[in-house]
Amino acid sequence: MQYEAEELDFDDKRSVKLHGAEGFAGMRKAGALAASILDDMVDVVKPGLSTLEINDICHAKIIAAGAIPAPLGYRGFPPNRSARR
Repeated sequence: MQYEAEELDFDDKRSVKLHGAEGFAGMRKAGALAASILDDMVDVVKPGLSTLEINDICHAKIIAAGAIPAPLGYRGFPPNRSARR
């Protein structure tokens, strides 16, 4: 699907961030963790399991790995569980 620039919600204050070797290493580490968690979830996700339960399992795995679940609080995404209940 093609979009015209005026159709999208661009924020002119944002700019492209150029990353160095350290930034790319961090992205590789985050990608490896995401892939590992998705692989783990193959054995967890079954019919009848709610999306909230799936989220809670993923959240716990991310925290256990010493990482921060990025979507929390991002652009209005509920900042905590009480906001979703």
